[in-house]
Amino acid sequence: MKKAIAILSVCALSAALLAGCASGGSTSAGSASAASGAASAAVSSAAASGASSAASSAGTASYEKADLDQVLDACKSFEMDSAGGSLKSADAAAGLVEFSAKNAVGANIKALGDDVESWYNGLTDADKTLLKKNWSDIYQDAQAIVADPSSQAGLLSDAGVTTDFSKMDLSTGISVCNLLDSLMKNA
Repeated sequence: MKKAIAILSVCALSAALLAGCASGGSTSAGSASAASGAASAAVSSAAASGASSAASSAGTASYEKADLDQVLDACKSFEMDSAGGSLKSADAAAGLVEFSAKNAVGANIKALGDDVESWYNGLTDADKTLLKKNWSDIYQDAQAIVADPSSQAGLLSDAGVTTDFSKMDLSTGISVCNLLDSLMKNA
């Protein structure tokens, strides 16, 4: 069992490293710690469920659950009232929008919603409280990025986000945000 966990850990860390190198997406000062947190989440998730990816019903679009968990974890990794809270909110929103734009097209939205709900249900009460405090700002930032990416370029640059949203198809860019927002309103 220990050997299997060690192998899963190595695989998850390698996947996180490769995903980080290949993404070319948003980067921030906290990316390294977020990647290691995602790798830990991937190990836990893979060990618990035996699966780390979700695929659309057509089998053409897929995403790594660890990547979804990473962008969701960024929403509860800071306190909005602390120094740099608005920049961290913009960074979290950018991560959600980028994930949605790249992965929600053709994805099985029910499966995506189930993964968001699973992540949310796994939070501690303290994490849920922190997420609720941060959420309105993150959600507004995500909506602003999708509505007019160029108007958010200065804020995103200040937050360390390097993704050029103006060159992305953002038609599904708010999908994960909407799923989480709906879940939180009904919780």
